[in-house]
Amino acid sequence: MHQLVSQLAIKPLEREAIAGVLPAYTIDGYLPCTGIREGWFNGEAFFRWLADELLPLCSPFPAPKSVIIMDNASIHCNARIEELITSHGCEVRYLPPYSPDFNLIELSFSVLKAWVRRHFEEIWPHFEGNFGEFLHYAVERSRCDRFPRQHFKHSAAGGYIFEADIRALERDLEAGTIEFD
Repeated sequence: MHQLVSQLAIKPLEREAIAGVLPAYTIDGYLPCTGIREGWFNGEAFFRWLADELLPLCSPFPAPKSVIIMDNASIHCNARIEELITSHGCEVRYLPPYSPDFNLIELSFSVLKAWVRRHFEEIWPHFEGNFGEFLHYAVERSRCDRFPRQHFKHSAAGGYIFEADIRALERDLEAGTIEFD
């Protein structure tokens, strides 16, 4: 099972600061490790989130939750991040540069942003200035991850195909390890 990792910044009109939201999106919805913090996730914060929150929920490849797909943000594309992921037995895949049609998590972000815009003034006062708690509530209440199967089906004509995956399939076909009905 593939999971997407990306970052969303939310800045309601009444706030000066930006809050970063960092979920892992699977075909079953968000994993229970969504990171939320004031400002952006920098490289070190992203590394810590991967090590402490996401990777403990993952399995070694080829099990479910074993392929981490990331966009080409600079904090995602470095040897330290890739080494951390592969040391847990997971595979790493990167989306092509700026490819919103392939980045399913963007669809869930649009639902979350719309929900925040629609409900902010009504609900924000109940959080007494704690924007992180508000965002955790918004992720849960907006159900922005409620259509993952449709999102994954919509993306790239139903799935991700990476060069390494094609080469592995070709090797399996040549070796005769794949049988067809």
